[in-house]
Amino acid sequence: MKTEERLTLQDAANALGISEQTARRWVKMGKLKAYKPGLRYLIPASAIEELLEGSPAPKVLLPFDVLEVRAEVMRTVNAQTGKDLVDALDAEYVRRLEDWSLEDLLSAEDALLAEKRELSTATPPAATEDPEKYHRWMRIWDELRAVAVARVAKGLPFRSELQRQVEDDA
Repeated sequence: MKTEERLTLQDAANALGISEQTARRWVKMGKLKAYKPGLRYLIPASAIEELLEGSPAPKVLLPFDVLEVRAEVMRTVNAQTGKDLVDALDAEYVRRLEDWSLEDLLSAEDALLAEKRELSTATPPAATEDPEKYHRWMRIWDELRAVAVARVAKGLPFRSELQRQVEDDA
């Protein structure tokens, strides 16, 4: 009997085109099948094939993964307070979205709001009830924050002001 090839978490992440941290998150969410015979995860090659052929990765509208950005900022910024950390995170969102037009930001915001409405009501699902839905809900909120921060940095603090600008231009 032939044993199926198993990959390390890093090799699996490379095969999927994601970071090792995202692969670990997918294992914990149950999206990526894995075994942990000791201290390290081993991923069956068939699990990689299933993901590549099957359902798409979590919907991400931004050119970066907000969860990875948050982890990176937390690792690299020596924040003294929660406000310092939030300010550093907001500055990173603005930096990463500086090339986006206001129209692009509003379009992404509309898509995220539609996805949020589709997902749930105003309260998030409990993480233990449906971990995949909870993580998707949290990602949407983080992406909405990133887009809103970048929108405000471009001088449009409220979406209603866009309508006023359009009316003034007419």
